[in-house]
Amino acid sequence: MELKTYFALDGNARVIPFVNFYVYYAGTEDLATGLEDENGNPLENPFSSGATGKVFVAAPNGNYDIK
Repeated sequence: MELKTYFALDGNARVIPFVNFYVYYAGTEDLATGLEDENGNPLENPFSSGATGKVFVAAPNGNYDIK
């Protein structure tokens, strides 16, 4: 499991605050399970970014699509 950091940005690379993130198993519409936050706590899917548009997520090894 590896911790990743993502930012929600618009087409002009400006931060979008409070965006919902969805993590799917690659090539499916099935929401991934077993996600964790930066502290190793379980993370619901979908989850939201904060005011900075930044999220931290760790997922079991595999391929995922993020929307």
